[in-house]
Amino acid sequence: AFLDEYVAARTLVLELGVGQGNRAIKAPLMTWVESTPRATYVVVNRDAPVLPALPDSRLLGIQGDLDPVLLALAML
Repeated sequence: AFLDEYVAARTLVLELGVGQGNRAIKAPLMTWVESTPRATYVVVNRDAPVLPALPDSRLLGIQGDLDPVLLALAML
């Protein structure tokens, strides 16, 4: 219900270090973003990120440790 309130808004789903095996978190968010045209999905993970089926313009996967990645993003 929370996500449905934002289906028409520009929304960024930022996944931080969830890991490949945690489908309980990843699957519902990926499905929501795939069906929400104005949503973008960003994954930051130490391992290669698992990404939803989205156009490159709505998707970003960053591989690395959270601390340096978040510091670099904060400098943008």
